[in-house]
Amino acid sequence: MEEIRPISHEDIHDVVRITALAYPGSNLLAPDNRQRFAERVQDTLENDQNASFHGLFREERMLGVMKWYDFFMNVRGIQMLTGGIGTVAVDLLHKKEKVAKAMLQGFLATYRERGVCLVSLYPFRVDFYKKMGFGVELGMDISDFSSLVMGVISLRKLHLYGLADISDEKQIPFVDRLFATGDKPRSTTPF
Repeated sequence: MEEIRPISHEDIHDVVRITALAYPGSNLLAPDNRQRFAERVQDTLENDQNASFHGLFREERMLGVMKWYDFFMNVRGIQMLTGGIGTVAVDLLHKKEKVAKAMLQGFLATYRERGVCLVSLYPFRVDFYKKMGFGVELGMDISDFSSLVMGVISLRKLHLYGLADISDEKQIPFVDRLFATGDKPRSTTPF
């Protein structure tokens, strides 16, 4: 059975191991760096209200880890809760098993259930995340909010991967909230 859940203090060793092997340039295999990173993970677990580590577990074995962020983005003068994801790392023994895809799907589903309309990430490879519906917009006109949304995430692409049902009536409130300007929504129909 596969599940995504917040990591506990008992999981910190696996978080450090998986992250160190997934990001060899970070030099987390050196004992001092490994210890410092473990302390940072523990500090996040105990003290950070806006960030959390989550792992993907199969049969109680952690195969991947990611860090989720809650932050607010100013969208046309309205502070909107936004989700962020980083430190997406997969155990080297389980590469090519779609662990990263499953973690991103779990992240997106969780934030959608929370009513969050925007999520963001810092891609290590744009083409990898573009396949999952994320995109990069370099020359966008931020006065047109719809271009910003399509630059951040393509709802049509999410629909292709089964992450969003854009024809579902339940999606209309999310679209309304995403495009709301004052009391009058800019769009009341799903994409």
